[in-house]
Amino acid sequence: MAKLNLKKKNITGMLTTALLVAVSILCVYVVVQVLTQGYVNFFGYSIFRVVTGSMEPTISPGALLISKQMPVEQIQVGDIICFRSREADMLGKSITHRVIGIYQSGTQLCLETRGDANPVADVLPVLQSNLIGKVILYTGQSNVLADVMSFLTSGPGFLICIVLPCLWICGIILRECIGNIRAELNSVMDDMIQKDKPAQQTPAISQEEYDQLYEKIRQELLAEKEEIEKSR
Repeated sequence: MAKLNLKKKNITGMLTTALLVAVSILCVYVVVQVLTQGYVNFFGYSIFRVVTGSMEPTISPGALLISKQMPVEQIQVGDIICFRSREADMLGKSITHRVIGIYQSGTQLCLETRGDANPVADVLPVLQSNLIGKVILYTGQSNVLADVMSFLTSGPGFLICIVLPCLWICGIILRECIGNIRAELNSVMDDMIQKDKPAQQTPAISQEEYDQLYEKIRQELLAEKEEIEKSR
């Protein structure tokens, strides 16, 4: 029974540890993506927080938007898209602008873009290579999710929401490991103690059984004595 309980405890501990590790990896994955590329991508869907007013009044700074990855051929004039800038002063930064024209350049399909609040179009067209996706959803300026993402990417937010929980999770994992090791050691010690115990001796007969046996032997001896006297 003790071994069965120990086995169940070990399975529960492993599942808890695996869940905590998965949560830690997810948190780190989200923060690293936001810090390195400015958005989070899950299975072709990207989440952005708008930081400029180039798309006002349609999309205000502080809004949260979601884009879906798709081929450049499926983009139409009027769509709002997210892309990585190819311009030297903003190289690699994520931009959200509207498509105002589509044309062919050699074998490549090019998207001409412009922010709704900008007077002129972007200098370089968007190609398939730097297209992130089409915007399928965006929120208003005051949004809890956008505020949360902004907080997470700040220094205090990264420390409070990512670093400290990761340290706490590591502590829990370490405690689980130490607890499992102690349980295993206790189980081994119990087995050793059980093996070292001497075999149980056969219990002595009760007083009643002793009296019955004594009376039986006495009767047999008296019977033999009578037989000997008769034979004389």
